[in-house]
Amino acid sequence: MEILIGKANHIGHAMSTLSTDNMLNLIKVTLGIQLTYYAAVSSIKVSILCMYLRFCKSDLVMPIEHSFPYLCPTTRRLLANTW
Repeated sequence: MEILIGKANHIGHAMSTLSTDNMLNLIKVTLGIQLTYYAAVSSIKVSILCMYLRFCKSDLVMPIEHSFPYLCPTTRRLLANTW
C-alpha cells in the first residue's frame, strides 16, 4: 500500500521536479514504511520465540534446561518494550 502511495507522489524522481505537497507526502509515506517494517520484523521474532517455546514444552523434540521456558516470555517482553 505504501509503495502505491509513494508512486502516486512520484517517488524516485529528482527532488527538483517534486512539488512541496509531494515532498511532504513522501515523508509521511517513509514513516509508514518504517513502521510497517518494524512491525513485520518484530512479529517474525515473536513467532520464532513462540516456536522455540513450543519445542521446549515437548522434551521429545528438544531437551532443554529448565530456565529456557522462562526466558522466552522475558525475551518477548523485551521485544515489546523496544518496539
